[in-house]
Amino acid sequence: MAYGAARLGALDGQHSDEAPEEAPDEAAEEAAVAGHDALAARGHQAMGEDLAELGFTLDFAPNADVTLGVEDVAIGSRSFGADPELVADLALAGLRGLAEGGVAGSAKHFPGHGGVTEDSHHTLPVQPAEQSDLEDHDWAPFQHVIDAGAPMIMMGHLDVPVLEAGVPSSLSPAAYEWLRERGHDGVIVTDALNMAAVVDQAGPAERRCRPWRPGPTCCSCPRMCAPPTRRSSTPWSRGDSRPTGSPRPRNGWSR
Repeated sequence: MAYGAARLGALDGQHSDEAPEEAPDEAAEEAAVAGHDALAARGHQAMGEDLAELGFTLDFAPNADVTLGVEDVAIGSRSFGADPELVADLALAGLRGLAEGGVAGSAKHFPGHGGVTEDSHHTLPVQPAEQSDLEDHDWAPFQHVIDAGAPMIMMGHLDVPVLEAGVPSSLSPAAYEWLRERGHDGVIVTDALNMAAVVDQAGPAERRCRPWRPGPTCCSCPRMCAPPTRRSSTPWSRGDSRPTGSPRPRNGWSR
């Protein structure tokens, strides 16, 4: 959220000395936006470089969730903010920064965990909004990063009736169809399948981690994961190595 606050603060500064009737300086606003998008990119690049030096090739970040504020008990300060356009721009900057740092990113948590008032770690949150409202608000950042070629999107655990009522989005073919129909041809990973939103609805996560179509490219369930035995490459890695030996993404995002 600090990146979003910094950008909003810069824009407020552009208006602080203006007379009420004076039009905003659009060039100055655009420069402020670009500068703080670059700040977010540099911050994520630094994180990516640290992760790459440790041997990681993937980071489940950044958040593309649009927070609704104090009622958002799950995402909170992990969100860039409450404005869909701001979140969209900074999520894309974060993904590009991670790629610059040598790891692939994953925008999360579609269909937008910041817009509900319950936590999927403990229950299945319901998002009752109409589809048109969701596409203009919670889903807009995901469409933005999809249009830019995001390598991965994480599917959250939300009950979204306009997609499939009563079913966690991570288990709903309709949720995956939305992402594919909007142009995402990269990886889709589930949020952890041992969270209560799934376990309480569908039984033990171990029984749910199976192929379903259309569905995820891979399932996440941390307590089921065995320690890695070797460093693995990713579909968007290339063969040449950085000085640390970790592969860099090859998805056209590094500038």
